[in-house]
Amino acid sequence: MKWLFPVLGFVGALGTFGPASAQMPVSACNVIIGPNGAQVCAPSLSSKAFPGTLTNSVVGLKTTAGIVSLVHCYNPNASEIVLQFFNAAPANVVLGTTAPYAIVPIAPTMTGGWSLSPLAVGFSTAISVAATTTANGAVAPGILPDCNVYYQ
Repeated sequence: MKWLFPVLGFVGALGTFGPASAQMPVSACNVIIGPNGAQVCAPSLSSKAFPGTLTNSVVGLKTTAGIVSLVHCYNPNASEIVLQFFNAAPANVVLGTTAPYAIVPIAPTMTGGWSLSPLAVGFSTAISVAATTTANGAVAPGILPDCNVYYQ
């Protein structure tokens, strides 16, 4: 996995934010002051809601490089489900064969996920997601989860 944003960064040269290894245009950030007074990049995010619609059909969130910084789901099933994220367009993913770039397990009958803002998982090609019963599987959950994914 690649981390696109530092926890505490700085506004760099030529209108960029962060160290050279992870610079992004300041225009893509909401620059805020962190707890120690350092400037922090809080990216402007898009969101996609999947109210009982995320399944084992791979869905494209973004067709170009980007980040995922927050995932939140309710799993109504009696067993764990897994959100699989891919650094590829849906047409280039075969569930059960293509290795996920990142996974987010959600415990049975629980709400869960992760938030990495201002950190984020960087995707260099595209952002796609599917919900399955295992980390590398292809089987859809018995009851589809309610999920929100925030990305840029």
